[in-house]
Amino acid sequence: MITAQSFLGSLLGIFQHDDGTLTVNGGTFDPGTGTGNYVITGADSADQPKVVLNNGADSVPLGRLIVGQDNYGELTIESGATLSATNVSTSFAPTAPTSSKMTVQGAGSQMMVTAPAIVHDSLMIGETGPGELIVSAGGQVLVQQGGASLACCGSGGGLGSGQITVEGEDSRLEAAYIEFRAIGGNSRVTIRDHGVVHATNSTAYNEIWPASFVSSDIDVEVTDAGSLLQIDGDVLSISGSQYVDGATARLTIRNGGATQVAGDVWLYGWLIGNDLSPAYIDVDGGAAGNWRGTDGLFHQ
Repeated sequence: MITAQSFLGSLLGIFQHDDGTLTVNGGTFDPGTGTGNYVITGADSADQPKVVLNNGADSVPLGRLIVGQDNYGELTIESGATLSATNVSTSFAPTAPTSSKMTVQGAGSQMMVTAPAIVHDSLMIGETGPGELIVSAGGQVLVQQGGASLACCGSGGGLGSGQITVEGEDSRLEAAYIEFRAIGGNSRVTIRDHGVVHATNSTAYNEIWPASFVSSDIDVEVTDAGSLLQIDGDVLSISGSQYVDGATARLTIRNGGATQVAGDVWLYGWLIGNDLSPAYIDVDGGAAGNWRGTDGLFHQ
């Protein structure tokens, strides 16, 4: 374990971190990687590397941040700390026994993803293995230009799955668009207790889609009064998989949660041979907002 006010790798050479905890307490974090990749990952499956920024600590602008490349990795931003990177991914470890994890928690705590243009998968949770993002207690994750994505086949050719939780007053995940998928295993997005997920691009295509070559489910749940999934784009598509039967997409709105879509909602399943890959919208004590779209269209 290392605890320091600041950590300046640019003075020491590139920081290689594959086990144990590094805590930066109120100062500046610079791993010395410049605009290149900064990776938090174990050297083997038993390692538990973790980086913690707290008490108002901040980072220098990072290039690509990868949490969990070959094995487990963990990042926590808390107590008003901030981190900035052009691109963020977790996890690249398809055989890892535990999801690599990023947590942004507490008022003023923030992760900024600063992709210079609308870039596919600027924030990726579960790139080619299991990954998790928790945004809580007023923490915020802001993707300035690109998309927030859950699960992808990725450049490594693996199969991703992931979990995203946004919970608590003022907790927020914001991106130009969303792509919530399940490819290598079941994936889930939970928005609760006044949490907000907001897709801001007015012309973007947004999707909830298993996209699977194996039977996997993607579930998005908006629950509790004050919790909101807000889509400013032209389309929110909720679709089964055209590749494999049994893969399911589901949006659940309950217990006072709300979903608002500025454009249209497309809901459709796929018939694979004689079997179905279905898609569902369940409303149970929640609010659908203006989800039928400004022109009144509901595509099914």
